[in-house]
Amino acid sequence: MQIKAIINKIPELLTISCIIDVCSYKPGNVSRFLDFEDVSFEDFIISSIAIFNPTRILTEKSYKVIRRKLPLRNIRIGYYMKKALINTRKYVKSNTNLGIVMLSYPLLVAVVYSIVRDNLENLSKNCIKVLKSTTYKDTIDLYKAIVISNANIPNVNRLNVYDENSFKIIKRNNINLYEIMKYTPKYDLIAKEYLEGYPITIDTSKKIYKLISKGFSLRKAVEHVYISLLSRYEDSHIIKTSGLEYAKIVKKYAKEVLDGKIGVKEFESYLIENKLNPGAIADIIVSSTFLFLIYYYAEKNNRKGLEIWLKY
Repeated sequence: MQIKAIINKIPELLTISCIIDVCSYKPGNVSRFLDFEDVSFEDFIISSIAIFNPTRILTEKSYKVIRRKLPLRNIRIGYYMKKALINTRKYVKSNTNLGIVMLSYPLLVAVVYSIVRDNLENLSKNCIKVLKSTTYKDTIDLYKAIVISNANIPNVNRLNVYDENSFKIIKRNNINLYEIMKYTPKYDLIAKEYLEGYPITIDTSKKIYKLISKGFSLRKAVEHVYISLLSRYEDSHIIKTSGLEYAKIVKKYAKEVLDGKIGVKEFESYLIENKLNPGAIADIIVSSTFLFLIYYYAEKNNRKGLEIWLKY
């Protein structure tokens, strides 16, 4: 398959990933089975569509910059994160996709880089390369995107998102998207993905592939890996909003669901009762589904590449 044909599909695949995510039954998150007081199933569908155009422009620009071997900083990932949130806010008032955009946009650029200049086997390394190539401008635009999103973000030491003085410090020290994550709490899963080269996303995308190979539908595969991730990680959104102890309990209950000790409905009741939303894991589900779909789309035309990826 032609490289450009795969790259042209990327914006569609991210939109599909967002829609599959919200259509899946993920206890503690908005789905077609559950609305929250301040955000609905429809809001997430609309948000999935709202980011399509910024995603398309970012994909096209990434391809041009990378194909011409221009500096990666020219891509301006942060700018397109901000544009995605601005476009979302035109239609939806609550935060529906900040984490999705934060995870998916650097991953998108790293995928394009890997396809055009390197190999998808080196995707993890290329994610870090892309993030380290950003500049303070990207970080400032990310901060603006966070404010636009109305997300509940804790202070990052002295670099408070809502303090304009933070912008001066970021500019003076040229703190890029990779470096800013070193200032975040250690429990933050998005920071972990940035700093370590997306280990959870890459591993989960392979698990989705293997479940599909066993006959699972994509939705059922997503639902399975969601519970699996909750059983392995304390969700950073729950830690931020409700505390570490609740995150540990959620992790414990998710393990019990996998072991058949409690039912998924009982698990969901506990989450709803205590207003616990595993939003960070849900964001990683989107980035993982997105990566899986990129490989799956190219599978028939690049079997060897797929086998290398699965082994990696």
